[in-house]
Amino acid sequence: MPNREQQNYEDTKSFLEYYSDRGNKVAKLGYTCLILNEALGLCVPSQPWCIDTSGEGLQYQYMATLSLDAAIKAHFSLLAMKSRNFLVYGQMRVSVQYTVDAVEQTLQNVVSFLQYLIPNRNALNAAHENQAKKFIDDLRTMIVVQLNDIDQHALEMFRSRQ
Repeated sequence: MPNREQQNYEDTKSFLEYYSDRGNKVAKLGYTCLILNEALGLCVPSQPWCIDTSGEGLQYQYMATLSLDAAIKAHFSLLAMKSRNFLVYGQMRVSVQYTVDAVEQTLQNVVSFLQYLIPNRNALNAAHENQAKKFIDDLRTMIVVQLNDIDQHALEMFRSRQ
């Protein structure tokens, strides 16, 4: 039975592949990130959701996590789009704000960067790691999630972490 990380990875990969095959550009870019992740070789080959700690995966953590982070953001943005840009949990309403163009452009930049890295795999350096960090920051800011109302369910989220 797959663990939670493996199940999440497989769910994201299946979701993105399904919508990619139907012509969705965000899904295609996200799915491409997952394929490039495996080709880059900073993850465990049989477990592409795990950083390869025996190689350069630890030295280049931003590069090692960039493609999976981009795929997760693509998956999330597509789910938010299907949900009309808001999610409901209990009585909380969470709004999700982004533009499809910004998501597409950011994902395209990540794909181009990953495609550049693969043939240059033996020449990875701190400059590449810094660029990967910048892309992760771009991914973090391209989607804004806001809690629109605070109620008892919001408090329960904090209690469950104590």
